[in-house]
Order: sequence, then structure tokens, then C-alpha cells
Amino acid sequence: MRRRDPGTAPRRRPFAGRPRLQAALAAVVAAALGLAVAYPAARSIHTTEAAWTDAEVVSGTLTTLKVNPVVTFNCVPASGTLNLLTPVVPVAWTAPAATSDGIAPTSYVLSWSGLATGTGSVETTATSYNVPLALLTINATATVSVTAKYSNWLAAPSPTRTITVTNLIIATGYSCV
Repeated sequence: MRRRDPGTAPRRRPFAGRPRLQAALAAVVAAALGLAVAYPAARSIHTTEAAWTDAEVVSGTLTTLKVNPVVTFNCVPASGTLNLLTPVVPVAWTAPAATSDGIAPTSYVLSWSGLATGTGSVETTATSYNVPLALLTINATATVSVTAKYSNWLAAPSPTRTITVTNLIIATGYSCV
């Protein structure tokens, strides 16, 4: 056994005999050490949603088409006498064919305005239509055009035709230019 010098005071360890205090101090030191290591590491991590690089060469071809418009559109015949009970003006057009840069239409929208019946339009798959007039249409003019349609795509409108209704004492006629 070691002997102690009687002139010196016994050395005490600061936390000897206090196990709870030792455990608490050890926990605080461990937490501080963990924070000291984790904090700089956490600051160096950057968030990202998705990031990557991949060098690839891609090639492709994109082609566009248009709906071919109606080019030939006329009243048939260009002038005539109107039936007083059911006054109509017959119009007809040539269906445009498919070309290398355009598709053929699947239907047509015929539009008219200025008649006593007011403004109107109709969608049809035929290439002719009878534009209705009011029973008492006298000395009136109207404009008519047709637009080619494919699904929801429309072509440019056709040339407009002007219908003029004339009253010749007994008969009522029309002319179309």
C-alpha cells in the first residue's frame, strides 16, 4: 500500500462519489461532441430534386400539315328565280384533295350573313348546300363562304360570294358574284 505524506492533504477527485452528476456530465459532453461533428456535416449536404447529366445525341423529324382550303366556290346557277314558298340559293364547291403538305377535309362549315334570316352557319360533309332566305327578302344582299374542316382544325375560308336578291314585279330572283 502506498503511504501518504502526513503533511499533504488528501487529493479529492471533483466528482468522486457522485454517480448521478457524473452521468449527467457525460451526457452533456457526448451531446456537445455529437453536435460539433454533425453540424458542419449537415451544412455541407445540398438538397436537390433531381440532377444528372447524360450526353446523348438525338435526332428526329417534325412535319406539319395544313387543312387544304376550298378554292372553287360558286352559286349554282349563278342567277335564277326564287321559289316564293321556300326561297333558297344553291351553292356548291369543289372538295380539296390531299397534297404533300396538306390533308383533305372531312367536313365543311358554310357561313352566311346579311340575309333577312340573319347570320347563320351549318356544318356538312356534302359539297353543296341550299342557303335559306326569308320569304319576304327583297333587294337584300348577303355574303356566303365555306371553310374546310378536319377534326377541330379549320382551313382558311374560301373566297366570299355575294348574293343579291332582286324583285321584278311578279318574280323574285337572285344573282351571285
